[in-house]
Amino acid sequence: MKAKIAYNYFKYESKIETWPDGTCLVPHEDENTCVFDKEKDDYIIHDYYFEIYSKNPDSYFSSPSAKTLEEAEKLGYEKFLKYVNCTGHEFERKHYTNGAGFCKHCGLFKSKAFLPSTLCTICKEPTNFAYDSAKNYYCKIHESEINDEKYLEKKKEWGLFKEKMKKVNEDPIEKEKFKESLKNVMQAIANLN
Repeated sequence: MKAKIAYNYFKYESKIETWPDGTCLVPHEDENTCVFDKEKDDYIIHDYYFEIYSKNPDSYFSSPSAKTLEEAEKLGYEKFLKYVNCTGHEFERKHYTNGAGFCKHCGLFKSKAFLPSTLCTICKEPTNFAYDSAKNYYCKIHESEINDEKYLEKKKEWGLFKEKMKKVNEDPIEKEKFKESLKNVMQAIANLN
């Protein structure tokens, strides 16, 4: 089955027919190899890559960069097969404290390979739910104990955003306006490159 392509401003269609169901690819230009051509007054893209979201195995990773989107998809698929064919994932934390880990054998990233190594300031249970500006962690149950102004302001802003999005989703006209606005933003971003 071909992968679904999201945010497809390159108008690319998946060439590989054997991606598992639920795979989504997001194409990108590699900003490290994108250069501005003064004569053409435009950017020239030298390399591309994909963000790859898979449900089997449940993972997120990026393909290596390549000269074409087709080659980047091929390299991403080879990386995916390496993950799938790993004979025994053995994860290590590296520098992550939030529970994420990488397989020592194939490099697969798993966001919940471990319990978080940070503990709730109140109950001492592993958590990565919330923290204040002093890096004191709080679990979901004890989040109400946070009195840090920066955290409370961000939480308030996030609550207002969620409320606005709820209204957008409940009103079909607002939902269409939001979709159109998002489409225009994505097109503007694509035109910058």
